[in-house]
Amino acid sequence: MMKGTVLDLGTKQNRRTLDRVGGVSTVIGAGSIFKGDLHGKENYVIYGQVEGTSKIDGAVVLEEEGKWVGTIQGTYVIVAGSVEGDVIATEKIELAPTAKITGNVVAPVIAIAEGAVIEGQMKMVGAKEVTHYADQREDDK
Repeated sequence: MMKGTVLDLGTKQNRRTLDRVGGVSTVIGAGSIFKGDLHGKENYVIYGQVEGTSKIDGAVVLEEEGKWVGTIQGTYVIVAGSVEGDVIATEKIELAPTAKITGNVVAPVIAIAEGAVIEGQMKMVGAKEVTHYADQREDDK
């Protein structure tokens, strides 16, 4: 597995939104640069850099070393890297402690880990009533 990865495709049970990611159909590897628009279904994992927009019917995972310049739009979006542009999800956005977003964040549900940075506005569209809970899971490490 690549250094700094958020996604574990092994047998270890994943957490939160990653529990819904059944598999990955597209990977943009570390050191790769993709310029253009990504449109499709299934799940995408980005270790490298993307310059463009996406409209994905599935999960988009931007790993810690990943960088995105443009708009990310997906059903679920998980960000551990950096984004210069808007992040939009129809279901949920999760920001890891290493996430840095310069742009707006829009979704019905937004989960932000301590340490994540957002330089822009957050908008919870179609959000239901706020649910408060205490995370009682133990660290898997």
